[in-house]
Amino acid sequence: MIVKMDTYQFGLILPETGTWKNSLMATGGFSFAGGINWREMWPGALYYGMAVMSTDQGHKGGMTDQRWAKDNPRARKDWGYRALNGSVPVAKDIIQQYYGKPPDHSYFAGCSTSGRQGLRQLQVDPASFDGLLIGAPAWDQEHMMPWVAKLADVDPPDTPGTVPKTPTQYPFIVNGVRNGCDAKDGVADGVIMDPAACNITEIAMSLSCENNASMDCLTQAQVSTLIALHQNLTIEIDGVTQSVFPGPELGAEANLLGTYVTPTGETKPYGFDWQWPINFLSNYEVGYNYTDQIVKDAVDERPGKASPQASATNWTAFNDRGGKVMMYHGLADGIVPTKSSLQYYQEVGNATTERDDFMLYYQVPGMAHCFLSDSYPVGSFPQYRAPWFFSGATQGTAAFGSRPISGLHWVNNASSDMFAALIQWVETNDQDQKPHAIIATTFNATDRYNSSFAQRPICPFPQTAHFNESEINPNATTSWMCR
Repeated sequence: MIVKMDTYQFGLILPETGTWKNSLMATGGFSFAGGINWREMWPGALYYGMAVMSTDQGHKGGMTDQRWAKDNPRARKDWGYRALNGSVPVAKDIIQQYYGKPPDHSYFAGCSTSGRQGLRQLQVDPASFDGLLIGAPAWDQEHMMPWVAKLADVDPPDTPGTVPKTPTQYPFIVNGVRNGCDAKDGVADGVIMDPAACNITEIAMSLSCENNASMDCLTQAQVSTLIALHQNLTIEIDGVTQSVFPGPELGAEANLLGTYVTPTGETKPYGFDWQWPINFLSNYEVGYNYTDQIVKDAVDERPGKASPQASATNWTAFNDRGGKVMMYHGLADGIVPTKSSLQYYQEVGNATTERDDFMLYYQVPGMAHCFLSDSYPVGSFPQYRAPWFFSGATQGTAAFGSRPISGLHWVNNASSDMFAALIQWVETNDQDQKPHAIIATTFNATDRYNSSFAQRPICPFPQTAHFNESEINPNATTSWMCR
């Protein structure tokens, strides 16, 4: 059903009475898109038997289209927090009327913008959800979006330093970084387990024409650009240079250097976007030049009040009622840098000494933004190298489309399904049931993804997965140990 509210509306899926498992699941939107997110609603009903809701974010439009926000503070607030906050209690009322009882538990599952919306709702009303599964949240809008705008300044198209300059330079860079960093974690398996062990200057120089004979080798100007794309966003405040947003990890180049088509039909580097200051901030028009003032204006205006603040969230109230958060982020994410989630996790720790009672954070080696990983072709299908599927938000539709797979062992199994692990943790409210490692899977392209190609544990921070050198198969989960 569709429920019309004030300046927004929400969709609600209600399973048949005999199949409803007495819970509500909510999810959010993709990027800047408007419209009810039906695509991400059905897994909650199909796999977990939950009533599921999602709002239209208060507008209509595609993921890269931000024109709806121009001179429209109401629409910005709807997208930022208002649509979700207004819809959740109404959805719960409808559920009570339909089934004759309120939901026993309420959950949220979302990645990227949707993850941000879940954390923002947790700040607005800690009683909205009992458990939240948060993936790669684009939570720090006031610093992240200026970082994105800065990338467009660092790597403008059609300049001597543009990377990639040609279509074949894209895989050359992606493969060159992976091959240069892979074995530094102790095992050469095509997955960068420890990006911090790799140095961007060293890798970029290895791809330069000075040191590489490939026809796709990088000029010195391109080497400088590639290095600059991996740097933190720094600005000058009161004469002091400060880092305000982290750059992406090595291994994130597949996201970082891809392209997309803008609402006006232009092909632009994916993630490098000058639109946000124009549409979300005052006094910016087409043709503006990037300066540190963008960050300062963003912090002053906080457009849409979209960014959750860990320091302003009532974690004690959330914890006292048994609330739980499981957050994850791919280490190969070039759209929302991984360290931004670590920053939020640390800010929760600064805000409350109770964090480890109710929150877990996982970094997923090789996983890109929300789902998938580096790939190579096998017939007409891509073979994804790094295990990335653990029933995170958006992963059900990415892995299986609309195929019902409820009988497969990796779904609804708390050892390999992070949402199932969250449900178990919430509904037992028992620290003995607190999840530990979750087994991630990547599927086998040779049989159209009907079996697993590789599995390994993803570990709760600060643990990481280490290869047991007595083993010979890095694709087996038993070859890895969290420590």
